[in-house]
Amino acid sequence: TAATLRRERERLAIALRTGGLGVYEWRVGAPTVWWSPEMFPLFGLDPDSGPLTVQAFDALIHPDDRALLWRKTEESIARREIFRHEYRIVRADGVVRWMFNQSQIGFDAEGKVERITGVASDITERKEAEEAQRALESALK
Repeated sequence: TAATLRRERERLAIALRTGGLGVYEWRVGAPTVWWSPEMFPLFGLDPDSGPLTVQAFDALIHPDDRALLWRKTEESIARREIFRHEYRIVRADGVVRWMFNQSQIGFDAEGKVERITGVASDITERKEAEEAQRALESALK
């Protein structure tokens, strides 16, 4: 029923926000990427800003990480495996953050890539803690 679907969506939204996750899906070849409302704040964007184009997403990826992210995406498609990658973004407010994506590649009946669906999370605090640990270990040597 409509009420059941609404409750399920509310539960999912709460779980995504609590976990600091956003969901996305790109119909490969389409000019836009669908993002759940929880995804926009991760990238420093307003959820009411409308559909995100692939070009706009690409522009958010840190220039030093952009080529590697797309190469790893292509490799995952070729291997037909789950995509897992850490990369930096430059949010709309200029702040650099670390993201982690995990995606499933969807294929059509003929085996052609149809979509990439996944989740993203901000892992900046973890990356900063790892860097602090490395600096501490280096200082103690």
